[in-house]
Amino acid sequence: MGVIVLHVELDDALRDEGLGREIVAKVQGLRKELGLDFVDRVRLHVGGSERAVRVARASQELFVSESLASAVSFGDQASVAAGAEARPFTLEGEEVSIALVKDG
Repeated sequence: MGVIVLHVELDDALRDEGLGREIVAKVQGLRKELGLDFVDRVRLHVGGSERAVRVARASQELFVSESLASAVSFGDQASVAAGAEARPFTLEGEEVSIALVKDG
């Protein structure tokens, strides 16, 4: 008989990784809602709280690979691509806005 001890406390890095993955899931949901084909490239913008934008920037490679984003921008609404309507979400207590538009 043995004993296994698990440390189950989440640290900030794990919380941030989870938030990044939740944002990617919302992007995927928006792709589906917009009727985009799974091979369609998009231009993506992520805004919101300081933490949400910081996490999104750190997860940029994940956004590009998982959502087929040809361009990704972050921050205030001024940089949202023309024709894209930002959708607001609250994820892990953070305000997040996501806008995407089909590229080309």
